[in-house]
Amino acid sequence: RCGPGTDAYKRATEQLGHSDHVRSSVGECRYVVWTPMFGLGNRILSMVSVFFYALLTERVMLLDQRNDIADLFCEPFPGTNTSWLLPLDSPLTDQIDSFNREHSHCYGTMLKNHAINSTTTPSHLYLDIFHDSRDHDKMFFCEKNQAFLKNVPWLVVKSNLYYLPSLWLIPSFQTKLIKLFPQKDTV
Repeated sequence: RCGPGTDAYKRATEQLGHSDHVRSSVGECRYVVWTPMFGLGNRILSMVSVFFYALLTERVMLLDQRNDIADLFCEPFPGTNTSWLLPLDSPLTDQIDSFNREHSHCYGTMLKNHAINSTTTPSHLYLDIFHDSRDHDKMFFCEKNQAFLKNVPWLVVKSNLYYLPSLWLIPSFQTKLIKLFPQKDTV
């Protein structure tokens, strides 16, 4: 329904090409793009966290495929017209390498610079979730910030952490997390 190759995906990527802000409603599909960082262990742990974040927020998870990730994980949708890999011709592909803490679309930087407001929604944001994240980047784990992020159609995550347990800090996620993990310590 929302994966690469679908009409909904095409409409969502059109939002990326024209403006820094969403022109109309978010649409039926929202995405989170996982970018592999550092060693294999860091990649797997951060990917698990992004996967559960995608489940909790009803987003489509796409993987940046430029770093041999397709060699590590099999395609979960073989024989279909869609994939979990971010297409190489995506408008975000060329930008991903430039995303860092100082980037104008880094959520933490935007919070720090008071560049977030309730009247405009960015077409995409970069989330910097690392072991040495700044305080503004850690605001990702606050309910108020998730309320804003749910309206952003595209999120790009770079992380070297297993942050799934930190998602318990967000009250709106707790009901779903309890269903997924009835014994909290299994997270």
